[in-house]
Parts: sequence; C-alpha cells; structure tokens
Amino acid sequence: MKKIFILFTILLFSHDSVFALSKGDNIWGRPSRKFFYWGTTIWSDCSAVACGTQGIQERSVTCREINLGKTVADSYCSKNPKPPSSQICYAPACPDLVKGFHSASPSYSVTTPYVNEKYEDLNYNLEISKVTAPSQITDGKATAWTRQEYSRRPAFNADGTKAVMISSGGYARLYSVEKNTNVFNFILTLPFGGDTEPNWHATTPDLLYTFDKKGSGMRIYEYNAALRTYRIIRD
Repeated sequence: MKKIFILFTILLFSHDSVFALSKGDNIWGRPSRKFFYWGTTIWSDCSAVACGTQGIQERSVTCREINLGKTVADSYCSKNPKPPSSQICYAPACPDLVKGFHSASPSYSVTTPYVNEKYEDLNYNLEISKVTAPSQITDGKATAWTRQEYSRRPAFNADGTKAVMISSGGYARLYSVEKNTNVFNFILTLPFGGDTEPNWHATTPDLLYTFDKKGSGMRIYEYNAALRTYRIIRD
C-alpha cells in the first residue's frame, strides 16, 4: 500500500494540469478504486493585439481518470471546483509617450526613400512611408515637391480613400489611397490651388470645399471628386 501511495504522489505532481483528486463513487455495491482529476491544456495566446489593451486567454478543462488519463464526464470531478477555462490577459504595455519638449530630431534613412518605401525612425520607433513624389505627377504640371499641410487641415476624406496634397507651384493634387497598404496613387491636379484652403466634407467622401484664392473674396466653392465638377455654393 505504501508503494502504491508513492506512485500516486509521483503521478499527481508530475502532471502540471492536476489540481485535486476525487475518489470514485460506489460501483456495483463496492467502493471504486479509481481517482479523477481536472486536467487542463496550456493557455492560448492572448487575443489582445494593440499594446496595452485587454484580451482573453482560453484553455480546455476536462475531468480525467488518473490511471489512464482518459477524459470522463465532469460529474466524476464534481467534488472539487472546476478550474477556469478563460482568463483576462493584456498585451504588452505601450512605450512611454514623450512628454514636453523633446530635442531629438527624427532619424532619416541614409538615402531618400523611394515612393511607398518604408523605413523605421529609430528615435521615435515609428514606421515611416514616403507616399508622394514629384514623379507621380503625370498630367504635365511638374512640381519639385508634394506634401500635406499636416496640422492645418486633414489630408484624408471621410472614408480614407482619397487625399489632397499641396505642391510647389501652388498646386493642389488629388490622390486615391489604398487603405490596406496606404499606397497613394495620383489622380489629377485640382482646378484650385492650396491657397484656397481645401477641406473635405466631414461625412461625404467625394466633396471638397474651398474659399477664394488667398482670402480675396467671401465665396465658398464645392468640388465633387467623383463628378469632377467645381461650383460656387455661397456668394
């Protein structure tokens, strides 16, 4: 009997998933010598993807007979609490934000990247893509540079499928945007310049609004990017 108990102890503690044993109920009028335990698989990966967010981990929890390890009905293990089959988990914490003034300049690749080519800014741990280039302009209105005005107005339309850029020479350029890859494709040079303050409609993706050139008047214009029409809507 002592040897059997030692063997039982080895089996019990050499299995990471063993929690507690339950002796079987009487079978055919005599005590059962079978013992049962709650067995678990390892936890799944955390479902959280974005840094610092909450997710769920899951695992399988089954009642098993200790000698053969076979799965049996949960009722055989009912004398002991069933371990949880899911738990809350968290993605790794987000990097600390830079607070206040930070003197480090963004790092640049050794050579100017090609359009739609990515590189990593080592100072700020950002992936940066060059999305526009003068070489994309195909309608004869050449330019030395093309960019967005950043903090002055949003580049993207309501559903993120189009963008407006300004360029040297005072031009405004319209691009389509591939949302899954963030690739910009030149469409045309708009019939108004960057000095007309072009702004996208908040909810209608194809509508742009502008003012008179350099604030020279009080009119408001509407440009329809789908129909390519330009008209005065307020005078």
